[in-house]
Amino acid sequence: MIGTAALITPIPFEQAFIADALIALAAGIVLWLGVVRKQQLRRPCGVIMLAGYGVYLGYLLIK
Repeated sequence: MIGTAALITPIPFEQAFIADALIALAAGIVLWLGVVRKQQLRRPCGVIMLAGYGVYLGYLLIK
């Protein structure tokens, strides 16, 4: 979607996007690691992801 919009008009890139992209990448890796063995998201991985969301939310509120 954003690629199509970028064809019409340039989209400015901000340095804050780098931190958000790294956090999204880390969340994807944690999700993959939590699901790869049993093909199911278990409670410990869910707790880790929920804690990570809390940390990210705190980061956004402080920023």
